[in-house]
Amino acid sequence: MKKAGLWLAKLLAFVLGVCCLVACGDSAKEGTYKFRSMSMTTEGVSVDIKAGESYMGVTISEDYMTLELKADGTAVFKGMGETTNGTWKVNDSDKDKIDLTMEEGETQTVSCKDGTITMEQEGAKIVLKK
Repeated sequence: MKKAGLWLAKLLAFVLGVCCLVACGDSAKEGTYKFRSMSMTTEGVSVDIKAGESYMGVTISEDYMTLELKADGTAVFKGMGETTNGTWKVNDSDKDKIDLTMEEGETQTVSCKDGTITMEQEGAKIVLKK
């Protein structure tokens, strides 16, 4: 159970660091993205979870994490009981990526292609699907 708590704490830190949100106007990217899958390795243990699967007795639904990219360039991330607001925009160098800036002001570039957002950091990967 201690490993699960550590894992969830790391995941929360990852999600908060990843979901940095900035402004755009690319209607193909606008919309609500929901949890599809997550994978990470911590302390030598690999974890792969897909929406609808159970982890430690809890079923992880697609609403476990959501990211809404709005037409006005604002974004709302909801995950693990927390809501974070921010902004988003299409990356200037790569149109298959978006720049997300959270309330804390840190900007991170993540993949946003074909209705799928893929966030990777510190060995963890989260996939959200429109």
